[in-house]
Amino acid sequence: MNCAKALTLASFVTVGVVLAGCKSGSTAPAGDTTPPAAVTPATQPSMVMPNQGKMPTPPATLEKPAASSMTHMLTKDEPYYSSMPGTDAKSLGMVKSGTKCLVMIPGDTYSKVLTEDGATVYIGTDGLEPIPAKK
Repeated sequence: MNCAKALTLASFVTVGVVLAGCKSGSTAPAGDTTPPAAVTPATQPSMVMPNQGKMPTPPATLEKPAASSMTHMLTKDEPYYSSMPGTDAKSLGMVKSGTKCLVMIPGDTYSKVLTEDGATVYIGTDGLEPIPAKK
């Protein structure tokens, strides 16, 4: 028998064995079909957070960033917020026109900035103007 006939015969035998195995009469999938046990809070591992329940203490004085790191200047007085403001957020105060800042996270309406005084706040993006590069 030559190689081509032997391969063809082997292929038919393999297909026949596979088809015969499919006709075993069982419609259930092979293996264990028992559903896994539900994970409940009692069985979940507890999560341990560093400094659990304690907020970090902010420094008494803010470090002022280098003047050369400032990228923008305020063109008008802008209210500032400690986090991204929602529709009914109340500002914490005003940042004066002419204040230099580093834009950390630019946004369409509000941007997160680091002011020249070292405060990280959210202010209106429309009041920010890029500082021209020195030549």
